[in-house]
Amino acid sequence: MKKQIYWMLTAFAALTLSFVSCNGKGSANQKADPLNDSMAMAIGYMQGLNYSQQMQMQNAQAEGSDTLNRAKFLEGFQKGISMADPAQYAYYLGLVNGMNVCKGNMESYLNNELFKKYFVAAFKGDSTQIKWSEDAANDYYQRESEAFNKRISEKKYGENKTKGAEYIKKFSEGKGVKTLPSGVAYKVLTPGKEDGATPTAVDTVKVNYKGHLIDSEEPFDSSYDRGEPAVFPVDGVIPGWTEMLQQMKEGEKVEVVIPFDKAYGENGSGRTIPPYSTLVFEVELLQVIPAAAPATK
Repeated sequence: MKKQIYWMLTAFAALTLSFVSCNGKGSANQKADPLNDSMAMAIGYMQGLNYSQQMQMQNAQAEGSDTLNRAKFLEGFQKGISMADPAQYAYYLGLVNGMNVCKGNMESYLNNELFKKYFVAAFKGDSTQIKWSEDAANDYYQRESEAFNKRISEKKYGENKTKGAEYIKKFSEGKGVKTLPSGVAYKVLTPGKEDGATPTAVDTVKVNYKGHLIDSEEPFDSSYDRGEPAVFPVDGVIPGWTEMLQQMKEGEKVEVVIPFDKAYGENGSGRTIPPYSTLVFEVELLQVIPAAAPATK
């Protein structure tokens, strides 16, 4: 929903800028003005770069068929910015926003025809076609949006759960692999020091690590790549990490597979970790930093 609103606002801003630029004092027929011309070039360049970057980001998030055609965008933009008829402004504003709403509805699996019916009725103020009052509709949305968004996420990314379970099952059947009651599975790559400390949930640790998705060896995060170990509290990370660290000794290095519900769950994390992702880490426990003992009276 946030992405849909963002693109609606972007479209509105774009059309507003085009409207202001192409009418009245913004006419291409005005006399040459060095300051005006230089500003036109500077603002045009900055906005062109901004739109290009936005489209690159959008295309990077999409998966093939959902990519935005840059050539078509530029064709439409050049046509729009050359128009000088104010009467067409509202039409194209509605057209662009309607197309963006349709795209958002498809991504959210919403019934586009019902959405259109209620949108038009509300816009016209036609109470005969509206099932809810404004307060009732808003209350329903607030109450059910979490469950609705979860269902969307399951439809789009639910396959990750199945693939993750299969990956963990196969990994757990390997030699030397141990599986914890939570489903976290690990294999010791390098044994810990005989006298090495094992952290508790209240301790802090220094570790080297790298993590990747089950279908890619490319790390989404790596202290090795950053060139320095990470330091954090044992209970300040994802549950699978908290559990795994308390099985390790200083000097120990493990490969650990963490199911989605012990990682970032149904929401994922940013652009690098999709919802319901099982994660694979290589973790090396370098040092346990004990929690400060409580002060005694």
